[in-house]
Amino acid sequence: MRRFAPDHVVTKSLFWHFLKKMKSSGEIVDCRQVLEKSPLWVKNVGIQLCCHSHRGSHSTGQELTAAGALTLCFEMWTLAPHWARSSQIMKVKETAARKCHRPTVKQFQDSKIKFLLPPWVLHGQGKPGFTTKRPDTFC
Repeated sequence: MRRFAPDHVVTKSLFWHFLKKMKSSGEIVDCRQVLEKSPLWVKNVGIQLCCHSHRGSHSTGQELTAAGALTLCFEMWTLAPHWARSSQIMKVKETAARKCHRPTVKQFQDSKIKFLLPPWVLHGQGKPGFTTKRPDTFC
């Protein structure tokens, strides 16, 4: 069973909660952080979320282009605490570039994309190298 949570304590708690719901027995073999194989390679990450409200269960999807996609979900949940208690991450998978739907993700799919460089700011260009004032030693 794969559980996604902000830390290992919450992960273990979720594991025992779902084990109790399924009315089965089990044990925790390993609890570790899943790292990316190649963090320098940008991938499209699709996250499937399930949240429960007073109107029923809702399933939604997110498409992100960052390695910290789960971190973004946890940050989103801190803004709305009721979401954190009632929602869970069902699946995290890499999506192909042609299967992305959101325009904010699609705009970065171009292989010939170019970004403007910020202008160079030369600090101290107008300052004199020497000063005519006497140094002040009194505090």
